[in-house]
Amino acid sequence: MLVTHAIEDHLPSFGTWEDRFGRADGGLLVSWARGREKAREYPELASAAMRGELPVLPWKGGLRKPLNPGAKKYGALFYLAMWQGLRGDQLYIDTGANVSITCSKYGNTVIFTNDIKLLAPPEDDGDDDDDDAGQESLYRAD
Repeated sequence: MLVTHAIEDHLPSFGTWEDRFGRADGGLLVSWARGREKAREYPELASAAMRGELPVLPWKGGLRKPLNPGAKKYGALFYLAMWQGLRGDQLYIDTGANVSITCSKYGNTVIFTNDIKLLAPPEDDGDDDDDDAGQESLYRAD
């Protein structure tokens, strides 16, 4: 499924869990909207994303340090949506396709996927960003 949303289009209400994650986009729109908010709150984070860096965000996919040589890193499509919002890009995600992005800071490639088996393997990928999950509310109602 192709999920898109233009910067200038109106955002729906995200008051309840169902509003955020029960929609056809599965939560990608709220993740993208939160990325837009984070860009206003943390301009240096937005600048890093615009330079092609993959900073640590609440979703799996960011890089805190270079990966071990040959290590594979998988990231969630929620990360990709938030990263697109952080950059000020239109939301554009095909949920049926993997997207590979090479981090301009570390030179490592992250494969963004909707495949839960790839997102939660027990292997060590050489990065510790998984302990950051859940540190902030994805969407504040204030």
